Amino acid sequence: MSRRRVFSLVFIAVFINTGFGTNLFLIKRNNKYGYVDETGKVVINPIYDHACQFSEGLAVVSLKNLWGYIDTTGRYKIPLQFDYAESFSWGRARIQKDGKTYYINKKGEIVFELKYPYAENFSEGLLKVSDGEKYGFCDLKGKLTIKLNYDWASDFSEGLAVIRKNDRYGFINLEGKLYIAPQFDWASNFKEGFAPIKIDSNFGYINLQGQVAIRPVYNDARNFSQGLAVVKVNDYWGAIDTMGRTVILPKYKRLSDFSEGLAAFSNDSLYGYIDKDGITIIPAKFYYAGPFTHGLALVKTRDGWAYINKQGKFVWKETK
Repeated sequence: MSRRRVFSLVFIAVFINTGFGTNLFLIKRNNKYGYVDETGKVVINPIYDHACQFSEGLAVVSLKNLWGYIDTTGRYKIPLQFDYAESFSWGRARIQKDGKTYYINKKGEIVFELKYPYAENFSEGLLKVSDGEKYGFCDLKGKLTIKLNYDWASDFSEGLAVIRKNDRYGFINLEGKLYIAPQFDWASNFKEGFAPIKIDSNFGYINLQGQVAIRPVYNDARNFSQGLAVVKVNDYWGAIDTMGRTVILPKYKRLSDFSEGLAAFSNDSLYGYIDKDGITIIPAKFYYAGPFTHGLALVKTRDGWAYINKQGKFVWKETK
């Protein structure tokens, strides 16, 4: 993979890694990060060496190899003091200091030290952890509440987490009790009451009772979003509704999940956007097209990164 490709992937990850918690949008200008509002007006000047989108009202930023957190006015809520920091989730954020990893609260106070070699962000009040072999979950105080019993586990969504045991996928609830027995060849999280599953070589959906709600007839399937799920038939992607009815014919080589009524599509190297009826709203002219959040989407043009509105008009463009 080329260095330019690696840089692009890192850039996208920084911009969308936690989702947008406010109506402020991360920008990069002259290799420094700042924030604009939905009109493209700079509200926090690009002065930071690193930054992420706002999450739970705070954004993690760094200057001169020290990390801290600012609020939406640009004021420091947690001063620059950490060797590394990540975004808040469920009132907790992972930081590193003096060679150790901790989780802090929004006052910047250490809540607990991470004792496991692997952990992610909190989801629905629980933290997925692993000893390198098995997975379990800790609570907001760092106490192990679901033992390391699983070969793999997802984050929680709609009160359930996917678990894998003996090469079969099932679901547990927030108490760690088995909710749907491991029986599928693959499974993803529940979204909008449905979870994609794989039986043999085909994909379909189950409901919250564990019953097959949409028969496994697809070559691939993604989570429901705004009432539609993107599915693959042969080599092309389309979308179905919660009854399994085809709403958008499978005719796209790439199709994203819907966000704010629009989904990015591509049939070559360029991306555009369609609505939930499959009508092209913004023609394919971007080299990357992200999801819409608070009315804006991150895109990449020949000239660099930019934000567009739902009419496809630029509200901010990157300047070198």
